[in-house]
This record gives sequence, structure tokens and C-alpha cells, in this order.
Amino acid sequence: MEDKKLPIKFFAKREKDTQFVEGGGNSDNPKWVLNIEEAKMRSLKLSNELETIENKFNDRKESFIPIVIRSKISEDAKAKSHRKEIRKIFNTKSNNLIGLDKSEDLLIKIGTKEDLKQIKDNINETEKNIYGISCVEDIKQYIPKIKIIENQEISYKIKLIDYQNYELNIAVKKLFEKICVKNNIAYKKTDYTDKMTIFKTRNLTLDSIEKFKEEEIYNCIFSIEPMPRYIVTLDEFDNNDEIAIKNPDEANKKVIVGVLDSGIEKIPHLEKWIVDEKYTAYPENVIDRKHGTFVSGIINYGDDLEKKQYIGEEAYYLHDATVFPNQQLESIDEDELINNIKEAIKQGKEKVKIWNLSCGTNEECDEENFSDFGVALDELQDNYNVLICKSAGNCKNFIFGRPKSRISKSADSIRSLVVGSIASLA
Repeated sequence: MEDKKLPIKFFAKREKDTQFVEGGGNSDNPKWVLNIEEAKMRSLKLSNELETIENKFNDRKESFIPIVIRSKISEDAKAKSHRKEIRKIFNTKSNNLIGLDKSEDLLIKIGTKEDLKQIKDNINETEKNIYGISCVEDIKQYIPKIKIIENQEISYKIKLIDYQNYELNIAVKKLFEKICVKNNIAYKKTDYTDKMTIFKTRNLTLDSIEKFKEEEIYNCIFSIEPMPRYIVTLDEFDNNDEIAIKNPDEANKKVIVGVLDSGIEKIPHLEKWIVDEKYTAYPENVIDRKHGTFVSGIINYGDDLEKKQYIGEEAYYLHDATVFPNQQLESIDEDELINNIKEAIKQGKEKVKIWNLSCGTNEECDEENFSDFGVALDELQDNYNVLICKSAGNCKNFIFGRPKSRISKSADSIRSLVVGSIASLA
């Protein structure tokens, strides 16, 4: 057997090792943990910052809504292995750590004055909790992230804080709806996942935000931002060659691909492949099937169009799931698209296990957080045991000599098969 030259791997200790203990482990704290005098100064600072939160409790009326604080975590302590020490400070009788915000700061709920007192006592026990105190740089009340575009008629997406408590989350949602009705703020509610409910409102103004601020529900809002909109774009494609029509062979296994798109036209090349069962969210007069037909053609005739064998598989039966309207007549918000996709997959789940979703947004995915759309797609695939083939998005930065962008929001679904492509010919 011919010897193979294997790559040489070189291992060495870091030049500046500020991380955890050496292999084998011991009870020593990491090297970046503060000394006792530094920890006492940090403890005093954090305790003073908590007094501001204490004043909030004293000033407000009796309420079931927790106050949420944002704790900035040291760069050295952002690994999950340090969370146990941080919990020793912030957890009381229950788990108060509820998540991360976009800057990777920890979000902590404080339900009562007693909880706040326990947290302050933990911080004041400097020697006992020196490790956890070293992890925490500051403490502030969480302020909702709000982006309002004045003088534009657009929809807004309102996301409430997830308190990691089912009963509390339900109560907060009901209170939010009650306050919207009280202030004549029209809304639509959509469950992106079992744990994530999004509220959509139209034409929100700064005056509307002030109405929220006058109510205790303001402290339950995680963010308010323009509702993302999704598009399907049809790239130019010229092919004047005759493509032979493929006909189904009943002897072959019937594999069905669901096409979550704008609809499939019954053209000669596709007509016999389209199954009778279909889903549509729109009446015929607002449907334009060009994009869905184009995508379906690529699914079954990709190799023929390229004149090269890339896939080498037979054609597939197609399940038409019209989740996009004619975008020259109607546009589609994220919440509406997610609801359409959920209904289509729920309807076809028994026969269709592979779905194609070729849509996107112009927004890049976040470097630190998953998009709500991506999370929704993940739960759908888990719940119905299906696979979604998702487009990565389009990037035209090369035209302007700019660095390539990240994949688009919704393509950050970890359960999906995310597909990017590049022109093979210049």
C-alpha cells in the first residue's frame, strides 16, 4: 500500500494564556479573576448600580411584571463554562437569567424586592463570589430597542421579553393586548414558534411609543422595529435550446418536493409532475407564477439547462405551495410569510418531506443572534420532521468592489439545507 504523506500538526502552549486552568483541572480560578481589593471595588460599584433598580421598585405600584436588568459580561467570561459562577450571583429561588441581548449582555429578571436584596447580598459577599463578581462589569435596567421611521407608512414588529416562564409570558401578552385596545393601537398577533409571539402594528409613531411608556407594559417590550419584508427575484435567464420533456415513470418511487413560492404554472415540461394536492394563500387574481415556475424548472431540469451533469438524479413530483402573492400587486411582511409557510407544511406534512424556499431579504444575518425567521423555520422542521432547502441570498457587492456580505436573514436556520450558488461562466 502506497504511503500517504500526512500533514504535520504542531501543538504549543499559548503565548498569553489567560483562559481556564491547564488540562487535568484543579480548583484554581482563571488567571483573569480579580484580586480581593479589585473585587471589593467591583462589588461596591455593582451594589451602587443596583440601588437605581431598587428605586424603580420603590417608585412603582404593585405589579406582577419583573424588572429586567442588563449585565455587561467581561470578554474573558463570555464562555458558557463561566455561567455557573454568574448564576451564583443572580439566581435566587428561581432561575433569573433569561437570555442575551444583541450585544451579548446577560438579561436578568428581578421579580420582587426580596429577589433584589438576595442579589445585593450575593454581590456583597466578595470573597465567596469573587469569581462571579469578576465576570460582571456593570448592571443597568434593560431599555427596549426602538427604531421608528417617521413619516413612512410601514408595519412595525413588536417583540416582548421572554421571561422563560409560560404563565408570566401569557399574562404579559394579555396585558399588552389590553393596553393596545385602550390606546386604539391596532395589532395583529402571529406565533412564530410555540415560545415566540410577534405583534404587528401599522404606522406607529413616537406619540404611540409615549403611550406605551405611560404604561407598565413598556418594561416588557424587547424591541420595536420595522417589520421585515421578503421578496422573490427573477434573474434574467435566456435559453433558446429545446429541452426534452420528461415524463413520470410510475415504476419509480414517487418523491415529492414542496415548492414554497409564488405558484407553479402547468407548462408542458412541468404539468405531469405537479401533484393534485396544493396549497395557496391567495386568490387567482393576485398570483404571478413566474418565479415558482422558474424554480420548479431548475429542480427538474437543472442539468439539462446547464448541459452538464451536476445532480444526475431523476425529476421529482412537485407540490405547489403558493405562499407569495404577485409582488407587483401585493407585498408580503415576514409575519404573513411565516404563517403561510406554516399552513402549507402542516397541510402537506404526510406526503412532502422536502421543501424548497427560494426567497430572501436584503438584510444580512446578525453576527451574534439568529433571526426570528430562522428560528421559526427550525421549529417547523423539528415539529413536522421535514427538510427545508433554503436559499442563502444574493450578494452583488462584487459589482462595486466591496467585500462579500453575510448570508441573508432566514438563511441562518440551522436545521435547513442552505444553498448558495455562483455563476460558473463569466
